[in-house]
Amino acid sequence: MRPEPSAVSRLVWPLALFILALAPRLPGLRLFLTTDEPFFADQAANVVAALLRGDFGATYWHFYPGLTMSWLDGLGMAVQWGFESIQGVAAEPFTQFMRRDILELLVALRLPYALLSALFVAALYLLVRRLTDQRVALIAALLVAFDPFFLAHSRVAHGDGPVTVFMGIAALAFAVYLHRNASAPGTHPPSARTNAVSGWLILSAVCGGLAALTKSPGAFVLPFVIVVGL
Repeated sequence: MRPEPSAVSRLVWPLALFILALAPRLPGLRLFLTTDEPFFADQAANVVAALLRGDFGATYWHFYPGLTMSWLDGLGMAVQWGFESIQGVAAEPFTQFMRRDILELLVALRLPYALLSALFVAALYLLVRRLTDQRVALIAALLVAFDPFFLAHSRVAHGDGPVTVFMGIAALAFAVYLHRNASAPGTHPPSARTNAVSGWLILSAVCGGLAALTKSPGAFVLPFVIVVGL
């Protein structure tokens, strides 16, 4: 039986991994621009503006579908708009603020993606820790945190970072569900065990849905977990 980590260890390691993952994602966010980001920022502004005026039909983003990207972009721009409004810099309405030149909004657009990816590294550690042991979980989290491809895509306003995050959590949460479902029935009271198992399945389903709503390849997580389950 694996030894249970202490309460301090359960708190310190995810926090340390979050900081380690965030550190290389923050520097130089305003120093470059990818070709896709202006289009994505404009699409996100369209979705947020349509949502604010109650025109839900106009929130449809053809085929991508970019829902979580719109949330992340909108959140970043809202924080910058609020901060500048407090300072008396942003005088225009938020819907007009979102139409500024992308170079003025670039850090605000990218910061939520960097934070989400760093949180994913900590979550990955916690999920893998439930499947194996702390050493394997740490190695897995560090490998993902500093993988060059994921690092590059997780610090730009693009769909590849979020779809990776949500697909990863969906797959790992489903693995935890399978593991818990197959555990010894006498370990916990039946009701508590059923609730815990159902919670992991719900988490997997929600994140799988968010993956599909981020970018069309995210729907691939559904056949993947079916095959793994079988």
